[in-house]
Amino acid sequence: MTFIKNVNKKISNGLTKAYIKSKNALANIKGEMYVDKSVGIIIAVVVGALILTGVYALVKEVMTTMDSTVIDMFDYAA
Repeated sequence: MTFIKNVNKKISNGLTKAYIKSKNALANIKGEMYVDKSVGIIIAVVVGALILTGVYALVKEVMTTMDSTVIDMFDYAA
């Protein structure tokens, strides 16, 4: 009988500690994580925009070169 009481006390104490820790974590509103995540998101957006700009410039150059090559191939008057 005492074994069951001891187990019940341990479980009760563990649940109480977990409740207090979670309550304290939720009450902590410093905002440190929000700043870190927002800076990371901004950096990701800027890097993504730079990559897309580079890809667009590369594709534009290739398409211009390909366009003139195709026109030259089908230009029978030359």
